[in-house]
Amino acid sequence: MLIPELRSHPDERVLLEVRKHWFVFLVAAGTSFALILLPFVAAILLSAFGPSAIALFGTPYWTIFAALWLLLTFMHLATVWTEYVLDSIIVTEKRVIFIEQKALFSREVVSLRLELVQDVTVDTEGIFATLLTYGTVHAETAGAEANLAVMHGIPDPGHVKDVILQQSAVCIRERGGR
Repeated sequence: MLIPELRSHPDERVLLEVRKHWFVFLVAAGTSFALILLPFVAAILLSAFGPSAIALFGTPYWTIFAALWLLLTFMHLATVWTEYVLDSIIVTEKRVIFIEQKALFSREVVSLRLELVQDVTVDTEGIFATLLTYGTVHAETAGAEANLAVMHGIPDPGHVKDVILQQSAVCIRERGGR
């Protein structure tokens, strides 16, 4: 496994692993696709200004600019894809792990012990989130070192909340708590 937190507990069984909703990726990737088309749209619009503007597109400067632009937009698309693939919530028998890829070389992993989970809330905002059933999951622990973990764009966040709370209750019963 790629996540060191899971390797350190080989006896833990993964109950649920959820990645972000496909629509969240589609919206973010849509920006990249729009940016990819920008040099071509600019070429079409500038061609309306006559032959002198069209001659600009045959120059090495235009070719270098277009190549760099496409390279940067494909890098943006690769970053969006990497964040989509690596962001996830993993619920095990003992913990809930929030993994968020912040950038290509920056990842935040929050691991919460289930017997300490005090509150799990779900936010669904907007028409697309409501129709496609995705939203934000917030999990908060109790104790001296209270932690808050948040993950946006999770499909069926109500189900994720239920699994976390049910397993939290199991962990509390096993420890002889509440």
